[in-house]
Amino acid sequence: MDQVEPEANRARSSRAWFSASIEEFRRTDAETILGHIAKYAEYDVVLTQRNTWLAQIEILRSALSELNGDIFFEFTVPRLGRRIDVVLLIGATVFAIEFKVGEHDFKRAALDQVWDYALDLKNFHEASHAVFVAPILIATEARSVPLAIYRDDDGVYRPLTVTPTELPAAIAAIVERSQGSHRSDQLGDSTISSDPYNRRSSSIALCAALR
Repeated sequence: MDQVEPEANRARSSRAWFSASIEEFRRTDAETILGHIAKYAEYDVVLTQRNTWLAQIEILRSALSELNGDIFFEFTVPRLGRRIDVVLLIGATVFAIEFKVGEHDFKRAALDQVWDYALDLKNFHEASHAVFVAPILIATEARSVPLAIYRDDDGVYRPLTVTPTELPAAIAAIVERSQGSHRSDQLGDSTISSDPYNRRSSSIALCAALR
């Protein structure tokens, strides 16, 4: 795998500690990606956090093996004062992904957390008004549960609970369901990277075009 700096990350979004196209992400080795994430960390990176990021990288590398789009690690949500583990931009859908590495259960607090992220992206980011937003909670040691997909009228999916092995199917199902919707026709050439939060919140930017 390549060990060069991903081109997208050279113009790094101020809101993400690592950003790249999914293609660049797949061909960049995990240690290089980890180095970029740790470089911008706002705290001392302990071994457990390092291993958590490595687990996320490997899970996503497998899940995104046949997809194109953009990926962001540790993406800031200014209004909530928190960071989303991973944001994906694939087609007409923004995915907000929260990892619980080592967890055996899908806890209610974690579900509420990832749903809050999705609602914030939808309601306080103008570029997200015309796209779908899908929150996904991954508990790496949980047992498989039936995949249930529900989408509300505002274009936000109900949180999906998946294991690492179920993640590819979950993403594929959401992408397929979102394709052909009238919302995708509204995207035009606009980009999330140049689109500010609305006047109710502080400005935010993503360093990639919404494909």
